[in-house]
Amino acid sequence: MFIIGDIHANYPSLTSLLSFLKPAVDDQLIFLGDYLDKNPFIEETLTLLKSFQKRFKCVFIKGNHDFVWAKYLNDKETSRRDFIENYGGLETLRQFSAKPELMADYLKIISQ
Repeated sequence: MFIIGDIHANYPSLTSLLSFLKPAVDDQLIFLGDYLDKNPFIEETLTLLKSFQKRFKCVFIKGNHDFVWAKYLNDKETSRRDFIENYGGLETLRQFSAKPELMADYLKIISQ
């Protein structure tokens, strides 16, 4: 079992960590949220997380950033935009606007 937290779209560090850990097919990967924001590798990170779902037993727990995004995207709580703008979410918002399928992938991951 491996527990990984606060990815914040840091795809290079995540791939480096997993190369070091070398999880086996029967290992469980527990992710402690905050998958996006603060780094520009939104699509790469989501693609990697989706591939993990197919290769490993994964648990995705929502972090505070994920909670805010869910409220903003699902419940249309536009007051959450201040958090998004102030805590590294502008690039995420830009990429979601350019590629809505990324948003759909993200919502599937954090809805488990």
